Amino acid sequence: MIELQDCARARTGEGRAPATALAAYSRGTRVGQGLAGRIDGEGTEPATTTAFRIASCTKSFTAAAVLLLRDRGALDLDDDVAGYLPELRVTGWGEEPGESVLTLRMLLSMSSGLPTDDPWADRQESTTKADFSQLLADGVRLVRQPGSGYEYSNLGYAMLGRVVEVVSGSPYREFVEQEILAPLGMAGTVFSRDEVLAGIDGGRSTATGVATGYRKNALIAAGLDSEWTELATSKPGAFSAIGGLFSTLDDLGRWGDWLAEAFAGDDEPGHGPLSRATRREMQTQHQIAGEPDTDGTVDGYGYGLVVQHHAVHGTVVGHSGGYPGFSSHMRWHPGQELVVVGFENATYSNVGIPVRELLEARLTREAGAAPATSASESPQPSKDQRPAGTPWPETLQAMEAVEALVRNAELTKDDEVFSTNVGLDKPWPERQAALDAALAVVGPLLEPERSEPGNLQAKWATPAAVEWELPARDGALTLRITMTPVHPPRVQLLEIGSRQ
Repeated sequence: MIELQDCARARTGEGRAPATALAAYSRGTRVGQGLAGRIDGEGTEPATTTAFRIASCTKSFTAAAVLLLRDRGALDLDDDVAGYLPELRVTGWGEEPGESVLTLRMLLSMSSGLPTDDPWADRQESTTKADFSQLLADGVRLVRQPGSGYEYSNLGYAMLGRVVEVVSGSPYREFVEQEILAPLGMAGTVFSRDEVLAGIDGGRSTATGVATGYRKNALIAAGLDSEWTELATSKPGAFSAIGGLFSTLDDLGRWGDWLAEAFAGDDEPGHGPLSRATRREMQTQHQIAGEPDTDGTVDGYGYGLVVQHHAVHGTVVGHSGGYPGFSSHMRWHPGQELVVVGFENATYSNVGIPVRELLEARLTREAGAAPATSASESPQPSKDQRPAGTPWPETLQAMEAVEALVRNAELTKDDEVFSTNVGLDKPWPERQAALDAALAVVGPLLEPERSEPGNLQAKWATPAAVEWELPARDGALTLRITMTPVHPPRVQLLEIGSRQ
């Protein structure tokens, strides 16, 4: 598959990431690869055996662990998670504790009502068990009635990781490694960079190297060569269940092949830790995400996997992953027995875009149909436009605080307003530069014509997510914030732009 190599070279040539690694697999055999760029400061080239952090692709392994325990009779998917995590305190749209039941099935299918929590959760991996228990006891917030709709929650999968520990009596990471990875021969897949290197040194790993993660320095002027800043790799902890695994193209291709193989031979149990029936259950839409596309395509979530009912190609399964320093994507079509996997070592570089395009091009050739428009990468579908409900008071307060900062033309770190991830994801000098650039486009802000913040054309996605505009002389400053899911909520995402 020549297009894989061409695509990898194009991605690194365009400065998308220091390294791009792509590969296609069919029935356990690698049928194509594309490798370009460098994985570290030494200029090492990527290989199909280079370990990258796979971020949210880890959720499929967490879901498999829960289903394995279910198949053994150790739990029921309709159990209330509070039965396993008695410290958990759930609140609804206000301050009072709610009576809502969060079941394991809801957490697995992203229908628990917990708010979307990227990018806050990506910085929580190393949280200790004690701190995680305290976080749950302090309270977690809901933005919709549990079971009423789709909302991507990393926190929900961190809870599932703790449930695996409580039920199995083993640490989550140990359970996954011994009960899922080892039986499938995935010796290049582990939960930390140190484990990758130790496995290589000890001859226990099929990995041959590990990629370093980078982010692009936003202060480099447009048109100049981009500068890549090396990022530290987080250590395993209570949030490892949401995205902590490192894996290689060959290992993740094996994982996708094994899951897709579940659709061949309905009357046979198959091999590995889960039966074919359970693997098909993982790849069934359990929660629809938004309205169908105009062509009839329906996006949704299974258990640890995004499941799309494509109007032309049928069922397509996969998952994206984005972590500080890394982007990943795995995708397959069970009927065509083809799996495409992609990694890049740059923050949210959207490697899912070429993976989708490569798989769709193959499916289109097989079907003789016109290709569909490629979508941008997201770890979850995001088309739900349901009514938002009552905004959290803290969201309204955050709007006011953010508006005051930008009207003063000075962004400053404020721990009462912003979660700690905000300054880590983009340093404050870079955020200030983005604000200055936006103001240079739209001119001075006009005086507010209202006493309450955010009333002017505010668009609420959920009670914890809003975007609005501040009128300016030559246009408008656009603002978007989302809040963390824990008490007390803080701004976890801040985006500033301009509209002329």
